[in-house]
Amino acid sequence: MRVVLIVFLLLLAQIGEVQAASHDDAAQWGGKDVYTEPIFSYGTLLDPDVQKRVIGRTTPSSPDVLEGYRKGEITLGGTTYYIAVPDPDQSIEGGVIRVNRRELRRVDRYEGRSYERARVSLKSGGEAWVYRQPQGSAQTPAQTTAQTTAQTTAQTTAQTEQAPRSLQPPPGAETAD
Repeated sequence: MRVVLIVFLLLLAQIGEVQAASHDDAAQWGGKDVYTEPIFSYGTLLDPDVQKRVIGRTTPSSPDVLEGYRKGEITLGGTTYYIAVPDPDQSIEGGVIRVNRRELRRVDRYEGRSYERARVSLKSGGEAWVYRQPQGSAQTPAQTTAQTTAQTTAQTTAQTEQAPRSLQPPPGAETAD
């Protein structure tokens, strides 16, 4: 009887530890609904190799459409990436991936300061984060590209050299969100 009681108390203690774990740590315990942060991606974050480097795992995507935006281009460190630019007459096809809060912060670092993370509504009726051109930027994509290139090439190069390997874009990457 004492053995059963001791085992029961040990199990209760373990359950308490699991419940006390943070939301982000729940993934390590096999928790459900851990990946609660949807990201609408239209570029490199749909690539499994980039996902492994940025968030440490691969994740499936669900097709969706972001209306009221078009794919613009931005040049960072000599490489051209996609950037979502508001345009009421256009839309971007992409996919929704789900990450936890810790992974979302890693994606923020990967995307950098040239992108703004914003909550948007998708054609499916769902909501997701998207990395887009910062609001208040009334420049054309060509002006944005030229200015961003001139201002951030040195900064991006320095950040990339200092960034952990897992956060660097893969060699030869041609697009980013």
